[in-house]
Amino acid sequence: MFNNNSFKLHKHRLKMRMSLWIGFILFGVLITIIFFLMLFTYIQVHFVQQSNNAMQDAAWDIVSEYGNDDFEETIAILARNNGYLIQIISEETGLPVLSYNRNGKISQPQVSIEIKDLFTRMDDSHGYCFYTIEDPSYQSNRSAQAIVLSVENGYRQVLVVSQSMLEMESLNRILIHRVGIVFGLTIALAFLIGLILASYFTRPFRHIIQTAATMEKGDYSAHFSEDSGPYEAVSLAQTLNKVSAEFNATEQMRRDFVANISHDMKTPLTVIKAYAEMLDAFSADIPQKRAEHLARIISETDNMTELINELLELSRLQSHSFSLHLSVFSLNNMVRMVFDRIKIMSFAEHATLHLEADRDYSVRADLTLLHRAVYNLVSNALKYSADSKDVVVRIDSTVTGQTRLSVIDHGIGISQEDLTQIWNRFYRSPNHGNEIRGNGIGLNIVKEIFEAHHCEYGAVSTLGEGSTFWFTLEKND
Repeated sequence: MFNNNSFKLHKHRLKMRMSLWIGFILFGVLITIIFFLMLFTYIQVHFVQQSNNAMQDAAWDIVSEYGNDDFEETIAILARNNGYLIQIISEETGLPVLSYNRNGKISQPQVSIEIKDLFTRMDDSHGYCFYTIEDPSYQSNRSAQAIVLSVENGYRQVLVVSQSMLEMESLNRILIHRVGIVFGLTIALAFLIGLILASYFTRPFRHIIQTAATMEKGDYSAHFSEDSGPYEAVSLAQTLNKVSAEFNATEQMRRDFVANISHDMKTPLTVIKAYAEMLDAFSADIPQKRAEHLARIISETDNMTELINELLELSRLQSHSFSLHLSVFSLNNMVRMVFDRIKIMSFAEHATLHLEADRDYSVRADLTLLHRAVYNLVSNALKYSADSKDVVVRIDSTVTGQTRLSVIDHGIGISQEDLTQIWNRFYRSPNHGNEIRGNGIGLNIVKEIFEAHHCEYGAVSTLGEGSTFWFTLEKND
């Protein structure tokens, strides 16, 4: 039994296959119709035109032979070889004075049209004309070429060369009959090919739909087959596998993030609770101990506040629900402000912060956001500097004239594998363990700030030697 989703999936597959199948049949029908129209046009235009031109040339050949000894022999040969009815009609008597049938033999005088109409046509066409007439003897039409051959005693003698169009009409009937047969065969062939190709094209898409349905049920390890099928299906499967891999990686980072956040929030809460209990039980009446315990409670509260602020800041930056408040300011002074803020933090104890700049650099940027980015970079440099808490912030110019700020430490360094992922949200290197507190948000915030400013940025590092994080801004001086 199909459930509702399975029924919809089955219905979608049938609809896809039916659409392709009908498409192939219509394509076959269209090709047949186009072929028929081209063939019909060729017969009606090219073949008929060639036949009429040949008849016209024959008429002028007869005119050129008029008066020669072999005049009648020429008429007989042309009539026999081409199936023409050739007559010379006198205006005086209204009857043919000479008539050769399609076998090249002299025949009984006969006229296929009224003589009056013939000579009326000649009056209107200055001595020669081409026309089509009915031929009752063949129940068909005849095409005719008429030319004034001579004028005797004021009466014209007109050469009329004509041929029956019965052969042409018969050819059309045969063509229609054959096209009907070809049309039927084309439909049958298109039906079979359509079924085969529809199955070929839809099979990989059916597998994709089935795999997607598996993922919908929560099995994100499902793999889309890339083995066979049309290029579009293979390309789609490859893209979906990449999306699936990225989704799985993001899901893993999310789980790690939840675990880290839970740990980072649980730790200060535990410390706050412990010191609050000690404050209540032991140090309420001891000023020195009370001050130490209160300071630790305040410090852990600050850690939680910073964590929550980072989460809110990241959410705001990634939602793009903000606008840059650009202003011109001294980058050197902003770095000094960052140093002043960091020096009061516990992790900056015994730290040495240096600013290296050959002059004062002015830039146009969002001061608050850029301050946050540089603060995150410098605080990270201190946290990962191990025993050597010596951090240098260098400001200089690039060869293209941009202002570059680099944060340099001599700490534990970052592996090349981790360098490609450190900007990702929630990512923390497994090599750092739990001895260094962090939640994988800081560098992602930095990345969002840099990209909002359209900065170039990056990092270089060597394990055991230290790291350099840098970004560039356009000069404003």
